[in-house]
Amino acid sequence: MKYYEQLGLIREPFSSSPDPGFLFYSKQHISCLQELEIAVRLKRGLNLVVGDIGTGKTTLCRLFVRNLSKNPTISVSLLLDPAFPSAHAFLRLLCAQFCGELPDRRLNTWTLKEMIKRSLLQSGTREDKTVVLIIDEGQKMSVECLEILRELLNYETNNSKLLQIIIFGQKELESMVAAMPNFLDRINFYHRLRPLGFDETRRMIEFRLLQALPVDSVPPRLFSLAALYAIHRAAGGFPRKVVRLCHKVLLRMIIERRAKAGFGLVRACLREEYQLRRTGRWVYAGVAALLLTVSLATVRYVPEVRAMLPVLDFASAAVRGSDEDKRLEALPGLPGTQAELHLGTDAREDTTLSSGSAPLPQDLPVELGSLCLERGDSLSEALHRVYGVFDQENLDHVLAANPDLIDPDDVPLGTAIRFPLIRPDAREIDPELSWLRLDASSNLRTAYRLLRQYAFFGLELRLLTTYSSPGGLRFHVVLERPFLDSQEAEAARAGLPLALQQETMVFHPSARALVLSQSNSLVRETVAQRQ
Repeated sequence: MKYYEQLGLIREPFSSSPDPGFLFYSKQHISCLQELEIAVRLKRGLNLVVGDIGTGKTTLCRLFVRNLSKNPTISVSLLLDPAFPSAHAFLRLLCAQFCGELPDRRLNTWTLKEMIKRSLLQSGTREDKTVVLIIDEGQKMSVECLEILRELLNYETNNSKLLQIIIFGQKELESMVAAMPNFLDRINFYHRLRPLGFDETRRMIEFRLLQALPVDSVPPRLFSLAALYAIHRAAGGFPRKVVRLCHKVLLRMIIERRAKAGFGLVRACLREEYQLRRTGRWVYAGVAALLLTVSLATVRYVPEVRAMLPVLDFASAAVRGSDEDKRLEALPGLPGTQAELHLGTDAREDTTLSSGSAPLPQDLPVELGSLCLERGDSLSEALHRVYGVFDQENLDHVLAANPDLIDPDDVPLGTAIRFPLIRPDAREIDPELSWLRLDASSNLRTAYRLLRQYAFFGLELRLLTTYSSPGGLRFHVVLERPFLDSQEAEAARAGLPLALQQETMVFHPSARALVLSQSNSLVRETVAQRQ
């Protein structure tokens, strides 16, 4: 039996291999993929993605290659190790990539360039194909090879470049490019990958665990919040270090026959690798955070400060070890921990609750959850996204649930807003409609954060809330406009950016699930088309 099977997993969740299926879509990764796709489609030429070791460059590269390869009008060539002994050797390999055969060693540089030029003209003008060269480990390239790429960028028509180049490399590549003004001036898109924040680290770990589970399984809580905090701090937010440490923690859990990893277990793993050089620094950092929390308690009425307090409380409590795990997880200001992501093309929720004329269940919760508005958010926008519609009735419900909320048009930053459950009535969503679902979570705060993340693609999104007795609440991030059937939804899915198509599925709320969201004008317009 493989070790992960003892935890109810079917795949290794923290493998060091760059599997695109395990790439967590943080805000910066989504932005990078979107920008690269746009650059390729517009044939803008040269693009660079740089970052420290372990920030996810190779995994991002493999996913981008996989997405592009599905388009028959795009020809993709991938170089994994561009450490060539000479510019001539580099040109010979490029000829093999673009022309289909490795040229004779006796051919000179000019002849090789002409062969590449004719091949690019054939593909780009006569066959109407987009030729893309993707290079990983770009920092291994010599200045002479970079100069060859600069010269190839001169092959262009009046409207576009014949060759699209994307280079993924470590930060050393920046200094090389900075010393080549002619090369630097040709860069269309320049993206720097940075380490993940705590919330993104937590969500990345949960995402990987979910990907390793059987379909429709309930994700286990294998890490406490204190353990997640310790992992993030030790790894510095670098995905590769996070994955490596999580792998060791899972192995130790199995050896010690534990069902859940706490702060102490992570700390023990760190000691084994001598990553925790001075144990006292954890205590000092925790005491400092605790003192800062106490000093700030006198100014809790300041919104910006109040937004920081849950994180500070968590930081100060984390050092006390796994005995505090349950108390830490109950803190209301901490992010939700039930993020869920399901990949595929079609899904129906497997629940057992009957809807329609059946009576409402006795265990129906009184509220959906709470969330804090971020900078640029408004309460009306939040109501529209959570309930599907903003009207005076919904506003009255929310104000009644939040008696401290004085002015709905001026909500202080960091204020936690409770969203009561408004029981379904005549405005209930038509269960026959099809939706395009990008993500899902059983936690309102997590779902809303996912919605904001996907909104960077310029999509109109909302939450579709369902309830079942065994599964509880589930919040689905969907396109705001529904579709009459799966065929219409699939056609719309094909029009999404490549970075989203693989993560989007056609979704139908099951007839056995209670839909708690409300209809809006887009829903009513779609239903009217059927009539």
